[in-house]
Amino acid sequence: MIQARNPVSAQERYRNQIRWRQVSVLPQPENSPGGAGYAGMLAGIHQDKLIVAGGANFPDTMPWFGGKKKYYDRIFVLSLRRGKISLVSDEGRLPEPLAYTASCNTARGIFFGGGESGKGLRAECGIVSWNNYTQKTEVHNLPSLPVPLANAMVACYNEQIFIAGGETAGGVSDKLFILNLAAEDKGWKEGPALLQPVSHGRLFALPDAQGVRLILTGGRCKGQNGISLFYSQVTEISFPGGKWQQVQSMPYALAAGTGVLTGNECILLLGGDRGLVFNQVERIIAEIGGEKNQQEKDRLNQEKIRIQSSHPGFSRQILRFCPGEQVWKSAGNLPYDTPVTTEALIWNDYIVIPSGEIRAGVRSPWFLLGKIPPALK
Repeated sequence: MIQARNPVSAQERYRNQIRWRQVSVLPQPENSPGGAGYAGMLAGIHQDKLIVAGGANFPDTMPWFGGKKKYYDRIFVLSLRRGKISLVSDEGRLPEPLAYTASCNTARGIFFGGGESGKGLRAECGIVSWNNYTQKTEVHNLPSLPVPLANAMVACYNEQIFIAGGETAGGVSDKLFILNLAAEDKGWKEGPALLQPVSHGRLFALPDAQGVRLILTGGRCKGQNGISLFYSQVTEISFPGGKWQQVQSMPYALAAGTGVLTGNECILLLGGDRGLVFNQVERIIAEIGGEKNQQEKDRLNQEKIRIQSSHPGFSRQILRFCPGEQVWKSAGNLPYDTPVTTEALIWNDYIVIPSGEIRAGVRSPWFLLGKIPPALK
């Protein structure tokens, strides 16, 4: 449950809040009905540059009106100076148009693994890096995942990359895959299975006496009836040698949001989808599939369009979890439409959330930039 904090002055509350603003940094196409941004971009920091790439959107019309999803391969490199983000380069390209890949920071660059393209789910992996000498991006190929995955959870720790869960061609995975970058030629190894199949959660890696502790928060899993179960569970494992176990659950189920690990090893979850509208649409789709009367099918389809077109957006609440305390607390709210299916990154003294989906089918052209107060560092 969320604990109430001790009474503090208005001035102290202001000092302890993340101060957010919207910034526009990417060149955008005009007249895009689904918003000019991207969902499912890979994102990370390398050589003090923010690198974002790929992603998908609906450039012509909304999906419930027959709009086709478009995938992108463009790599954007950005710099941060005095609280301002500016574009450095947009000449690089991924090996193919790609979205919903798992990405995280490594010393060598930004790891990306799996994802989705116009060809379907992908298993390919690589690292995107910025070369300060040539002022260009470089892409280094890595061993492919054992199975194609999209919307998986990922955490990087030293030379190790952990990928948990994700959507597969046949459903949702409960696997944990591990790659050691120091011995990448040996490929991916399988670790202890998760307690349940899950996609669209968040995975965090913290130092541990045994090596590293992985914490997996929330996510969702589509059932055989077509209705997704949204999780509030939080599980963790000490690696190597440990077993997955449940710890303090979140105050509510949450999926597809963003999150960061702060310097004091606390987790900040920044919004997300609580699943109410998502499940409502899934139920209508299930009804349409089982309905034989065309007139009733048309009515249900119009109801689905109405719900999706009037989507209220996603949770704006920020949750904070410090493993030593084992309790979830409120850490304020995002003052803007909350993006999901994107990443959140700590970049110097800021949290940056690039683009993302702000309502069903609608992408945001904005980057959210939040100045981190000392209390949350």
